[in-house]
Amino acid sequence: MSRSLKEFLAENAARLQVEKQKSVVRRDEWTEAVDNLRNEVKNWLHESDPDGLFSVEETPVTIVEEGIGNYEVKGLTMTLGPRVIHLTPISRAVVDPWSDSAPRVFVGVRGRIDLTNGLKTYSLYRFQPDKNYPIYQWFIYDQDTYTNAFFDKDKFESVMQSLLE
Repeated sequence: MSRSLKEFLAENAARLQVEKQKSVVRRDEWTEAVDNLRNEVKNWLHESDPDGLFSVEETPVTIVEEGIGNYEVKGLTMTLGPRVIHLTPISRAVVDPWSDSAPRVFVGVRGRIDLTNGLKTYSLYRFQPDKNYPIYQWFIYDQDTYTNAFFDKDKFESVMQSLLE
């Protein structure tokens, strides 16, 4: 005779509760990082476009992710005339973008956000250079040239120009 759902839950309640708490911590930490980057991008865009030529709208993104569950985070849609660029959160758990072999989970990478015009995509990776160093840095990966660089205001402006051409 198989056990009931009630029995299963009773047997696994402690483990399931711990998993739930860990997933909430991971989700909240990741969504805060996304919010911070989104706000930084909005500030950079405002500094570059004080006349407000761009229309900027926060857009909800629903993500379903192993170890975290379903959650919503906000991206950006940046419109300049007929040109549209999306800053879209993809996932907290990502594979190593710099692997020469089969994809594998990369220890220092904790998140990916894509910056795309629909034809060309740059991926932003949140990287922790050292597990003992609590500060994360964002790097941008060019999928066409297979190169990466530190993501700062200068790189943002360069990438935006590339996506607007």
